[in-house]
Amino acid sequence: MSTTHMPAARRKDIEGLRAIGMALVVICHIWVGKVSGGVDVFFVISAYLMTGSLLKQLEKTGTVDLLGFWGRILVRICPTAFLILFLTLMAGLYFQPISLWRAFATHGWMALLQLENLQLLRESTDYLARGQPASPFQQYWALSTQMQFYGFLPIWLLLVSQIARTTRNRGDDRRILTIACALIGLASFVFALWILALNPAPHYFNPAARLWEFMAGALCACVAPMVNLCARAASLARTMGLLLILACVWVVPADAAYPGIAALVPVSGAMLILLSGRQAVDGSLARRVLEAPLLQRLASLSFAFYLAHWPILIFYQEAAGTTKLDLIQGCLVIALALLLAAALHFLIEKPTKGLMSHGGGYSRGDWRRRSAPFAAGAMLAVPSAAFLLAWQQYYGGIARDYAHSYTVRPIAGPIQTLDTVLPPDIDRQLIAAKGMLPRLYTNGCDTGPHSAKVQLCTTGNLDSNAFTILLIGGSHSTQWFPALEQIAKDRNWRLLSITKSACPIDGIYIGPRTAGKQVEACREWARDAVAKAIALKPDLVVTTATRPGPGNFGEVIPDGYVDAWRRIMANNIDILAIRDNPRTETYSVPECVDRNRANFRACDMRRDRHISSPSRLLPVRDMPHLALWDIADLLCSIATCPVMHDGVLVYNDNSHLSVPFVMALRTSLEREIQERPTFIEYVGRSSVSAD
Repeated sequence: MSTTHMPAARRKDIEGLRAIGMALVVICHIWVGKVSGGVDVFFVISAYLMTGSLLKQLEKTGTVDLLGFWGRILVRICPTAFLILFLTLMAGLYFQPISLWRAFATHGWMALLQLENLQLLRESTDYLARGQPASPFQQYWALSTQMQFYGFLPIWLLLVSQIARTTRNRGDDRRILTIACALIGLASFVFALWILALNPAPHYFNPAARLWEFMAGALCACVAPMVNLCARAASLARTMGLLLILACVWVVPADAAYPGIAALVPVSGAMLILLSGRQAVDGSLARRVLEAPLLQRLASLSFAFYLAHWPILIFYQEAAGTTKLDLIQGCLVIALALLLAAALHFLIEKPTKGLMSHGGGYSRGDWRRRSAPFAAGAMLAVPSAAFLLAWQQYYGGIARDYAHSYTVRPIAGPIQTLDTVLPPDIDRQLIAAKGMLPRLYTNGCDTGPHSAKVQLCTTGNLDSNAFTILLIGGSHSTQWFPALEQIAKDRNWRLLSITKSACPIDGIYIGPRTAGKQVEACREWARDAVAKAIALKPDLVVTTATRPGPGNFGEVIPDGYVDAWRRIMANNIDILAIRDNPRTETYSVPECVDRNRANFRACDMRRDRHISSPSRLLPVRDMPHLALWDIADLLCSIATCPVMHDGVLVYNDNSHLSVPFVMALRTSLEREIQERPTFIEYVGRSSVSAD
């Protein structure tokens, strides 16, 4: 992680703190699997150094050289960051499963544009994107957050200082900036607490929720000249700060909402060390630790090492076929990352430091030299940008071609035989799988995660007198839309849809651990969606009938489903409830097939684990106005629920049926609809009208 700063008196304790923060991050990534506090320390340090440098410039010249500041940042960061990004792209050709091509390219672009934190924030609220393997570019979220802060900091400091000077003497600049840092930091911290209470998972990456950590470092830079601790007090502060940072791994619970109250532990520790200054007793243990020669050498590699360790870890896990590394494997990852970091340090970082030191003296009128860092940054981005464009063009073309030209044979009866070899077009299927989704997700018809609005969309025949089907429920109802849409077009029926991912008609939110808004939005949406279904009076309502039991074992028919059905059926509306498909949950099927091509049957599921006995469905089979479409035998043989059937990939992730497989079941679904009494009555009415 970069803590780039302008030339200043070097503090060895800060360098040691950088090395410790880096070590905590890497150890937790490889072995612990929880927040380390290291990134929080990086944020505080970088803001302290940046703000201190800019304050000196403000006090000396009365202004901030924006282009000079940003230019030096680019010269320091872009060469290493962009080269590691390019190397990651090249390695992805060999290690990345082709089913992840779309996410790989997207994250590559976001890392290149320094927007990876926002991409991860977006995906964390996207139900269909959850559960994807970690991106090899994920570590760029922290650098993206830093770069966004570097864009904000000098403008903000300049603005506050100019406001201060319109009301006070110039000597009060630092005091006003101190107050401004405290207020902005407090506002960001309150925002973090509020947004984390609503939904903690995605906002780990939220730059607004992280701003207070930077402001903590900026506040230290503002007050540092006013803090004059005695040697013993400084040593105590440094020791306490170091202990807080080291204790973060053990003290902060793995499920703590971050960056909320829990983040105060590493942030407070870093602030204590920064404010201890140079006054600490020479012989103190904390000083000996922080200024140890080994940590000083590691600190010089920290930026490159942080960026390099993550893709090496991800690709090693991919090659080894495990996400759990033992001590030897983890040490091998660290050694490889250190070797790459050392090479980049000597070949790139040290030479660019010379450029940076010369860059500080340009004349303000020398636009050619002042624009050189920006031009160089753009040029350094070209190889990765060209690679990503070519990558997307090639794989995107394959995906589009498959989506428009695939053919499937209708599946009309129980599975009798299991596929033993992969089809010739398996690469095309794997590449296209995650991008082929029901159209409701792209045309605005599926209600978003935080919204309770009932979104009604119409497909096929728009005439209200046409035979009308209403598809309602969560994503496992939505997965049937492609087949229903084609049936509606072929038969000239009217298809209505009311869907919301992670929210079935019982209103029980089934997304990841969360609180507040999404849960309440689901409950409200389900209540209003059922009321809307009753008001619409369709000829047939299509929804799901079951969901997996506890621990993804067996099936249950939730009481909330039955209650919603009864409300609908009380208005003489027929329902076709589809037995839900089994789910792997713990692994994504396309990646599993890609990784186990010689033994893809290892990805199959056991029927007895996921499909309950027929007696489980008996309580609803005889309900009036309700028909249960039992698709268990269409998805499973006597013993196995295969992930490939008749040459078609059955799932596009860990739980949803793929669009091609749903289309293979279209004939069976149409037959089920045509056997419903409400359809027979409609045909009879139509015949009378025609006569």
